[in-house]
Amino acid sequence: FISDTASYADIVLPASMGAELEDIILSWGHLYLTYNAKSVESPGEAIPNNEIFRRLAEKMGYDEDRLKWSDSECLENFVDWESPACDGIDLEYLRNNGFARLTVGTRDDRCPHKEGNFPTETGKCHFRVDGAKNFVAPPFRQMYEGMQPGQDIDPLPDYLPPYERP
Repeated sequence: FISDTASYADIVLPASMGAELEDIILSWGHLYLTYNAKSVESPGEAIPNNEIFRRLAEKMGYDEDRLKWSDSECLENFVDWESPACDGIDLEYLRNNGFARLTVGTRDDRCPHKEGNFPTETGKCHFRVDGAKNFVAPPFRQMYEGMQPGQDIDPLPDYLPPYERP
């Protein structure tokens, strides 16, 4: 299917869906890593995004080893398994158990901002943050240490008014 974003594209490549590839689902709103085993083959000409990137890299003449990694090798190398948040977790554990809770504390002791302690001048949460820089958050910055973009970020997040009238 064509998403809203894809409708703006000049070229749409046939990418596999989640059930058609091995992957790790990163934490979005929870504290778990989830293993996604490949369940079925992709239909037609659809292939995983990593395979699209491998083919493009080859055609464009890029020859870095990591651009040739299999999907499994990407999973092994793109997560910093040595990060404290991944304590006791590795890819084999995820394959065997399906999911793992990141080691970031419990609901009783994971209150890093209970008393404020935000990395701001006042220690409070700011909606406007002057001097913020772009970065890749750990533990997912494995191999990106030298590529932390560091460019300035707009100090005030975007606001789009609702399309509906009140």
